[in-house]
Amino acid sequence: MINLLKVKKYLLSFLQFQAVATATSLPILVYWGMPISLMTVVGNFIFTPFLSVFLLISSLIFFTELFFIPNQLLVILLDWQVTTWNTFLTYSSKSWLIAFAKPSPLLAALFALLALLIFAKLFFTNKSKRLTITTFLSCTLIIIHCSINLIIPVQESSDFVPKTNNKLCVMQHKNKAIEIIDNGFFARKQSPGKYISFELKPYICKKYGTTRIDTIVLRKPGTRSIQAAEELCESFLVKKVSIAYFEKPLSKYGWRCFFGLRRKVKGDGVKWERFKTS
Repeated sequence: MINLLKVKKYLLSFLQFQAVATATSLPILVYWGMPISLMTVVGNFIFTPFLSVFLLISSLIFFTELFFIPNQLLVILLDWQVTTWNTFLTYSSKSWLIAFAKPSPLLAALFALLALLIFAKLFFTNKSKRLTITTFLSCTLIIIHCSINLIIPVQESSDFVPKTNNKLCVMQHKNKAIEIIDNGFFARKQSPGKYISFELKPYICKKYGTTRIDTIVLRKPGTRSIQAAEELCESFLVKKVSIAYFEKPLSKYGWRCFFGLRRKVKGDGVKWERFKTS
């Protein structure tokens, strides 16, 4: 029979830990330009016991191998668990990700102060009250930050991404639509995928507070820029991909990348467009 009191205590402890972790890590994630998943709480709730079972089975396999004890059943269980977890991960969606523009130093300081107060337990030693006040204050600070961004009118801007020699431009329109224009930067980049993951994505998240790109424009497309467009489609919610007609023929590998990108774009319901540069 399930002990409801123990279940309630476990859920309360889990939610308290989640609230503390969110209040502590959110400023760090925002300043690093990392998006936050709306499904974090659900994911952590599922993953925590899942990880405990994984570590238990892995440890048993290690010791049985060490002492030459048959462990085929344990290996099958571990393989099934990993396969099940990978299946769960396939249901993830980029629409769950949200980003916050870099906040003012005052809001960041308030979040840090909130985390310190929680750890110090200066107020509300009762777990339920501490969880309530933590959630309330965290939500209040997030609402203030989002409200400030909504109140301030957006001016149409065109900024070249730092260290791209004016070859990569990010435009923000008055309706907050984001447009990335590549003028040959990706074609010369050795590893466009790594650049997008570790530099461009954090830059856009911190500066514009979004995980959505309305339009990707490749003015001087090549194999690497096509790969970059595919990586952008993997990392962001994209509405349209616009590619100029090629000035010179692609290699066989380049054409495979091109048709692979087109299949992905059309499969995801993203608008596909070609245009002439002249």
